[in-house]
Amino acid sequence: MGFVFRARAQSSVTLELLGQTVVYEVLNVMEYSSERGCMSIVARSPDGSVRLYCKGADAKVLPRLRADTDADLVRRTQDNLHAFAQQGLRTLLLGTRIIDEREYQGWDARYQEAASSFQDRDARMDALGAELERELELVGVTAIEDKLQDGVPAAVSTLLAAGMRVWMITGDKLETALNIAVACRLVADPDAVLSLCIDEGLAPAEAPKRCEALLDAALAQCSASYCEAAGLSQLPDAEAIPRDWQAEEMVVDGPTLAHVLGDARLSRKLAVLASHCRGVVIARSSPSQKAGVVALMKEYEMDVAAGESRGLVRWYKRYRRRLAGKMLAVGDGANDVAMLQTADVGVGIMGKEGRQATNNADYAVTQFRFLVQLLLVHGNLSYYRLARLIKYSFYKNITFAFVLFYYQFYNGYSGQALVDSITAAVFNVVFTSLPILLFAVLDRPVRDLKTFLVFPQLYDKRTSQSLTTLSFWKTGVLVAIFDGAVCFFVPYFAVATSGDHNITDVYSIGKIAFVALLGTVTLEVALVARYWTVLFAVFVGLSYVLVYPYMLIFPLVELGIEYYDPANVGVAQEVMATGTFWFSIVVCYLVAFSVRFADRTLVWLFRPQDTMLLAEAEDSYRRGGESRNWMLRHVDAAAVKRLVELGVVDRQDALGALSASTPVRASGSVEEGASPASPWHVAPGAESPVVRGGRG
Repeated sequence: MGFVFRARAQSSVTLELLGQTVVYEVLNVMEYSSERGCMSIVARSPDGSVRLYCKGADAKVLPRLRADTDADLVRRTQDNLHAFAQQGLRTLLLGTRIIDEREYQGWDARYQEAASSFQDRDARMDALGAELERELELVGVTAIEDKLQDGVPAAVSTLLAAGMRVWMITGDKLETALNIAVACRLVADPDAVLSLCIDEGLAPAEAPKRCEALLDAALAQCSASYCEAAGLSQLPDAEAIPRDWQAEEMVVDGPTLAHVLGDARLSRKLAVLASHCRGVVIARSSPSQKAGVVALMKEYEMDVAAGESRGLVRWYKRYRRRLAGKMLAVGDGANDVAMLQTADVGVGIMGKEGRQATNNADYAVTQFRFLVQLLLVHGNLSYYRLARLIKYSFYKNITFAFVLFYYQFYNGYSGQALVDSITAAVFNVVFTSLPILLFAVLDRPVRDLKTFLVFPQLYDKRTSQSLTTLSFWKTGVLVAIFDGAVCFFVPYFAVATSGDHNITDVYSIGKIAFVALLGTVTLEVALVARYWTVLFAVFVGLSYVLVYPYMLIFPLVELGIEYYDPANVGVAQEVMATGTFWFSIVVCYLVAFSVRFADRTLVWLFRPQDTMLLAEAEDSYRRGGESRNWMLRHVDAAAVKRLVELGVVDRQDALGALSASTPVRASGSVEEGASPASPWHVAPGAESPVVRGGRG
């Protein structure tokens, strides 16, 4: 077109205009701010004139145009903006203005003073920018195609299938945002969305009334939809609709949101309506509005959980709700920083818009689709491992404490310790530390981590029993009390006074109880583990076996430093020379193991967790000789296609695996197919007969 960008220096821009090279001197740069909604530079043209060049959202730049701008030009510009937005293009409006030299010199002096100020710098810079960004001459419109990253639609559909509620909050125009939402599979029917968008030309006094009318109409439609779905004859109040019913789709724009967030009553209505929407799109929102929406929904969820309760009961209910679910925000630009910091968890995407988002986020990913692995794989593993780490840590310490506690009934409550202090210290520091730490790093409920992506429903922990109050008290406390009783009472009543070796003293009984205790808690971590590695097996074995050389060698070390310890010196040799010692610890292990094994067997048979069923199916296929890509042969082809789109599975591997069991049309993508004979067969987002069913 004859206009070519050639070079950009720190204080100049070199262009080629119709074959002629020209240099513009950059005098000042006014960075984008959400309050102004635009960015501007001041440059000196080759002819010596000083010009302001401004770009920004049409809603911000159009009011800054000259009053004598051709109305027909403005109308055609708005029509073009609307047409571009409907195509999903991101639009910007460009304007310019010639600045008088004297006016510029006075303005520049204040600009330099504000730029070097340490107090209210941003506010002063914004005020100086707004001072020049007026009486603009319309230059034109830019429309840029901002393509979705690879795997975004598949990622959104997977997160929705996992039971998450996904909202899209953007600064783009309404039409652009809606098109992107449809492309992301966040909105299924753009013609049926509930639209909360007021006319910006309304008087300030009329705008809140119009917002309330739109909210009331949308709430009535939501109640009618629920009434029809539930077969009710009377329309319920929107707040009486069950929390898990989400069938509507809603779109809100920034000007409407500005009035709603400023009114507590309207904010409540918006929160109620949004809680029953499966897809929410918020367009033309400012950074403060993004953060405001996150804060609004967080507070609404807390209030609903607390209900009408007061005092400590209200605090406890809000606390439980805070534990039940968190709010996560994802952003890639500086405009998302406030939202990322307001949410419980912030995830920044490293992109072309700078690193402000990643620098202010809790986690950083390079592409949006990696969010699926972060949540569904690493999130599931973290929950699984931490839940068992917490319970086991309490279990082993409570078991040890109750061994000592039971002895107090037989020593006249004198406080005499059954185990010496050094042995008690190495119990936690040496013998039982590494197995559970390796468990928390290596263990997994299923061998193939792609299982979490094939069945995203596994992410929903509302029915999980891994770390509930009842589960903790059963596994972490009650089992510990029982095992502590076994490890104390069996050795205590098993010792006898007859024989060549007398082990009826307190230190001998303590050694027997300690070895029984160590073996019992080691058996527990071995029973809990589902994914055995060589490293884990080695350290589980060493953590128990090393207790025998410890009891023999440690007293020699004490004698070597001329310290005689009656709790250790000569005790281990006497104890291990008796059959009572070996019989006692074997009985302890058999009793503790039998009870825990019976409990796990009953759970596995009659109340299996989802991952137990999937692990069983996984093992059955592996025993059948399917070691590589076995899952791809036994799942719905649509689920495999989702894995390909997420970049988890290579396309050629997917096609090869599916072709062995499912007819696939090789047309450049994995086509929809099925493997009806497979017990893994499930459509994306549907409940799996394996995941939700029992044993048939």
